Amino acid sequence: MMNLKSTNISLYVHIPFCSNKCKYCDFYSETDGFNRIPLVVTQIINQLDFWLNKLGSPNITTIFIGGGTPSILPIDELDRLLKHIDRLTPNRVEWSIESNPESITDSFLNCCNRYGVSRLSIGVQSINNATLNVLGRRVEPNRVVDALKLVKKYWRGQFSLDFITSVPNQSREMVLNDINFAIQSNPDHISFYALSLEDGTKLEDEVSKGIIEELEPKKSEDLWLYGRELLKNAGYINYEVSNYTKSTPCLHNINYWELKPYLGIGPGAVSTLIDKDNQIIRVSNKKSINEFLKGRESNWGEEYERLNPEEFLEDYIIMGLRLKRGINRKRFKNIFNVDIWDVIPISKKLEEDGVISTDSDFYKFSKRGFNIMNTFLVEILDSIKGVKIRDLNWFY
Repeated sequence: MMNLKSTNISLYVHIPFCSNKCKYCDFYSETDGFNRIPLVVTQIINQLDFWLNKLGSPNITTIFIGGGTPSILPIDELDRLLKHIDRLTPNRVEWSIESNPESITDSFLNCCNRYGVSRLSIGVQSINNATLNVLGRRVEPNRVVDALKLVKKYWRGQFSLDFITSVPNQSREMVLNDINFAIQSNPDHISFYALSLEDGTKLEDEVSKGIIEELEPKKSEDLWLYGRELLKNAGYINYEVSNYTKSTPCLHNINYWELKPYLGIGPGAVSTLIDKDNQIIRVSNKKSINEFLKGRESNWGEEYERLNPEEFLEDYIIMGLRLKRGINRKRFKNIFNVDIWDVIPISKKLEEDGVISTDSDFYKFSKRGFNIMNTFLVEILDSIKGVKIRDLNWFY
């Protein structure tokens, strides 16, 4: 790997444990074997130390502890992990941790406060019992209310709430109630996602077997656009297709969407880094606690993939256009040695159709394009097939 001593990178730590598996979730987690938590935390620390040494002790600017459910960790293990990360990241500007309402306690919040975690992400998803049941979320709405009371009392940093729409049997009234609850809770940030049926999830299986009926695409889109409008009217700025803020966006996720270098630690985590030959390397940890616990002996179950410039280009466009501000044209040219307008052959047509809006600084979707971007992303990706990138300079 290239020495990244002077490079800013982001750190993601994956906690692979949940009290139960939600029907819609395809992130790696286990719902038993909690006696292995101390062993997993030890190997997370070991893998983190190994990689930071290998990369020349890069400057970690943002941290995100996700899962799984980080708030499920016993406090002594959470303390051990946060203490270690705190010591290694003196120059961080943002530190986020995920949680679920049912496992938020005053001890959890105080431990996070102690080490300077600055941002709490809470997976509410809905306050409607019927919606929660479809999603397989085992939490009562009153437990969400209790958790937010604890947050108001003990939490020192910013907090974000996650909600999901386009859920089978969901109505406009349900979306209205969810969004009103979110707004009244006055979070700094709200994530509002349209449900995606992922292969291998229980919900996808139930839909495919006809146990649950998927919403029609038009109704699904209507609920999503309705919720977005409610959030905007409440003063939340839509800075990414599914994310809104009143103050500060999630800097860690912006780094991810802009495909800046990031290090992923823990079972199922992924890194995107650069090797000594200036080649983009994706490192994926196997989705297996057993493999991860073998430690250095098996390289924590790491699998390596070298991305060619064209693959990196495709990822860069897909991720960058998720941001409302779009893709920075100067940075794009520094990386790919060509202007993005010239890389995407249908740019002129998209501009004439009112789908994209370009200026000297950014290539982005117009309001129309942003609201229904998936359709146009397919067109864009089809148009760049066959494009060759001769030189790639992952410049930051």
